[in-house]
Amino acid sequence: MTRGRFSGAVLHQFERLFNHGTVAGLSEAELLERFVTHHDDVAFEALMTRHGPMVLGVCRQLLHDPNDVDDAFQATFLVLVRKAGTLRRCDLLGNWLYGVAYRVATRARVMASRRTDRVAAFQRYAAGGCEPADNRISNGTQDFELKPRLHEEVHRLPEKYRAPIVLCYFEGMTHEEAAARLGCPLGTVKGRLTRARDLLHRRLTRRGVALSGVALASDLAIRGSTRPSPPPWSTSRFGRAGGRPPCRSFTDHSLGCLTTGCFPGRRSVTSHDIEPS
Repeated sequence: MTRGRFSGAVLHQFERLFNHGTVAGLSEAELLERFVTHHDDVAFEALMTRHGPMVLGVCRQLLHDPNDVDDAFQATFLVLVRKAGTLRRCDLLGNWLYGVAYRVATRARVMASRRTDRVAAFQRYAAGGCEPADNRISNGTQDFELKPRLHEEVHRLPEKYRAPIVLCYFEGMTHEEAAARLGCPLGTVKGRLTRARDLLHRRLTRRGVALSGVALASDLAIRGSTRPSPPPWSTSRFGRAGGRPPCRSFTDHSLGCLTTGCFPGRRSVTSHDIEPS
């Protein structure tokens, strides 16, 4: 009996290794088609492996609490689960995921700020009306405060300028790789990157953020976002729509708050959207 179970487990691992090999060369559109049509968890994990570092990097740049980062990262891919079958430009999935990650992380940032305000109000009450020590992020973290402005302006760029920024700066592609992904000549990609940087520099300057061209390019690059392995719950939570939410705060309420507005015609997504019917 034990031998049979062991053999089954080994065969399952071989099957997963084989399936990972078969999806390695597939395009974004082909991976999405396999996930949408066949609920292929290996295809979904391949998408998470490709785009997870960028999504995680955006969440880390906009959020301070690691728990908020985890929630925003998961919520972004839950939106992909719900919307995978309706995407118009499957070849620009990274650009689409960037927009979702930005909106979700921005909402998480607002929610975190409100939590901080409530804690401060309680501390004032507990201290008899005295002002408590400031619990907000210190002025020493200017980089953390710059990132939201930078991402806000990137998010506002027209798609033709935002897409190469996402591919080259956030996902680490070369100009040649970005040109192949976008189906544009290399010169067009380089020209759009230059135009995008000029727009960002001008808009940030108007907001009182003075950055040189080198500093802007450095701040655009998402650093320290190691390629995350698909978490152990991704197969059941995302690919086959089972399991339980892993995060301490990942409830229907927090999920709904983070994803409000991501679905035209409805307010938000809940765990019922990703649980078996």
